[in-house]
Amino acid sequence: MVENLRETPMTVTVDVTVCAEDGSVLQRLTGVTVVATPDMRAKFAQAVRDREAGAVSMEAAR
Repeated sequence: MVENLRETPMTVTVDVTVCAEDGSVLQRLTGVTVVATPDMRAKFAQAVRDREAGAVSMEAAR
């Protein structure tokens, strides 16, 4: 879960809670910051495509 979004022109900072499938909290991270770069949008778009392709492949393997 991502909460407490804080934006500046060059960064995004959030607090993150990592949960198990049963909803129990595994870890809490505060002040996680991502610094924007001009080519970041393309990098994230490719990462999402790769992840979605992997999820589809994993579903097919089941």
